[in-house]
Amino acid sequence: ITGDFKATSAAVGTYDLTVTDTAGQKGVCTGCVSVSAGPTAPTNLVAVATSSTTAAIAFGPPADESAPTFDGYKIVVSTSATATSTDPGITVTQPADQTTPASTGATVSGLVAGTTYSVSVTATDSAGTSPAAAASFSTPYSTTVTLNVAKSQVTYGGKVKIGGQLVRFLASGGAQQISGATIYVVAKANAGAKLQIFRQLTTDSKGDFSATFAPSANAIYAAYYAGKVGTA
Repeated sequence: ITGDFKATSAAVGTYDLTVTDTAGQKGVCTGCVSVSAGPTAPTNLVAVATSSTTAAIAFGPPADESAPTFDGYKIVVSTSATATSTDPGITVTQPADQTTPASTGATVSGLVAGTTYSVSVTATDSAGTSPAAAASFSTPYSTTVTLNVAKSQVTYGGKVKIGGQLVRFLASGGAQQISGATIYVVAKANAGAKLQIFRQLTTDSKGDFSATFAPSANAIYAAYYAGKVGTA
C-alpha cells in the first residue's frame, strides 16, 4: 500500500501514524512523522547604498533553524516590493558557502542613481522556505559641484566673490541642475588647521550659488555638497 500524507494544518512536532485496513486491522508507526514549519525569516537585514550604482546587504541566520539540511538564502532586489526575482541588469553577488545558517551578506551592482529599491531575503532548508525579511534603500544621484573665484587676488581686508554650480548626472545621459540644495563653503585657517563650515548656501533655480566675503590671510576655502539619499 502506498499513499501520501499531507500535513495541511498540523502543528510543528512529531506524530504517530496509524493505518487501518478495510478489515479494521491497524498498524501503528510511533513517532515516524515529523512536521516542520521550515526556517524562520533571516534576522537583522540591513541594505545600504554604497554609491549611485552599488549597494551592500547584510543579515543574520534564522532564529529558529533545526532542519538537518540548510539549502541557503535567496536575495531579491527590485524596484517592486512584491517582486519574486531580481530585476534585469542588477547583479547580486553572495559568498560561495551558503549551506550553513550563518550571518552573511551580498554586494549589489548595476543599480540606477536616484532610485528606491526593495530587498527581500528568504532562507530555505529541507523543511521549506522561510517568510521573507524585507528592507529598502535609495541610491543617491551622482553629482558634481564647481567652485570659481571672481578674481585671483584681493587686497587684505577687501572682499572676493566665489560661486559655482551643482548638477546631477542622469541615467539617460546628460546633466540636470539641482535647485534648492544646500552647499557648504568650508574653510581652513591654514593648511594644517581643522576644516570648519564657513558659509551655508542654497542653490537657485539653475543650480547656481555664490557668496561675497572678506577672506582671511592664508585661509583655504572649498565648496562641499553632502547630498541626500533618495533625492538630489
